[in-house]
Amino acid sequence: MNKRLLIGGMAALSILLLFAAYFRLNDGQPTWVYQLQDASIERIAQLPVSYAVIDATKDGQERYSIKDITTLRDKGINPISYLSIGEASSYLPYWQPEWGSKQKGVLTVTDSAPEWAGNVANPDWPESVKVRYWNPEWQQYMFEELKKIQDAGFSGVYLDIIDAYVYWGDPTTYEEGGEQSVPFDPVSEKEAAERMISFVRTLSAVAKERDPDFLIIPQNGEELLQFDKGSYLDAVDGIGVEDIWFNGNEKNPSDEIEARLKWLRQFTEADKPVFSVDYAKGRFSINRYYRACRNEKFYCFAAAPDRSLSSIKAFD
Repeated sequence: MNKRLLIGGMAALSILLLFAAYFRLNDGQPTWVYQLQDASIERIAQLPVSYAVIDATKDGQERYSIKDITTLRDKGINPISYLSIGEASSYLPYWQPEWGSKQKGVLTVTDSAPEWAGNVANPDWPESVKVRYWNPEWQQYMFEELKKIQDAGFSGVYLDIIDAYVYWGDPTTYEEGGEQSVPFDPVSEKEAAERMISFVRTLSAVAKERDPDFLIIPQNGEELLQFDKGSYLDAVDGIGVEDIWFNGNEKNPSDEIEARLKWLRQFTEADKPVFSVDYAKGRFSINRYYRACRNEKFYCFAAAPDRSLSSIKAFD
């Protein structure tokens, strides 16, 4: 064989091997499940994962049975129930019709709504409003929901909208057309943060009094650590995070990524798992995400960019 052809062929093969390694399949596989809509217990039970975050209900109303949850446990999967503690949604059982309904696709809150309910719909999820999570009445709803989740046999709870403290601690929230201030609203981001820390700690204490092994996993708000001296980290068993590296096919700025990783590494250093989900688009972005995520030793899940969390096609 011509020596030049041989060398050229070897070079081409090397390039192909490097390309294959760059896109190797084990980089592009999720290591946990996060599905809030259309979840199939039977399908999830077949997956090679240790953790699955699903909603407490099948459709916002009908709850999963103890049998459903036991099916996952029997497969070695920890079933974790999603629970939004910083936002209320009009389709959930606790919401009363007289409090407000969707008008032209947007939740319009009435004067009959309880004081804990905000009056500005979330532009991304227009059936939902932020809540005054420090309000005792709201907290009681959450304690009752937590008990139902534990009674169903879940291994833990995944607390969402932790970063509601940023909303209530921001003065612009109360500008014209925004929220109406009520007595005892926080006067600063620090105060709002401390109230969220206190609420999570209380939820953790209540849950662990019934089951010391029950997992408390907040989502986002990792920077709460700056407002605390260790009690928040002690109260939780891990953390979920969104959008660390990518938003669609756009990579986040390196300084923003590193700023968030600085806080998240405190969880891993404390031997507490980090559950990462990026809503990445395109194989190139997805594989870059998985490499970066696994490099941090996080659990990783690349979800569809529509953020609906209605599919686990990433496992196909």
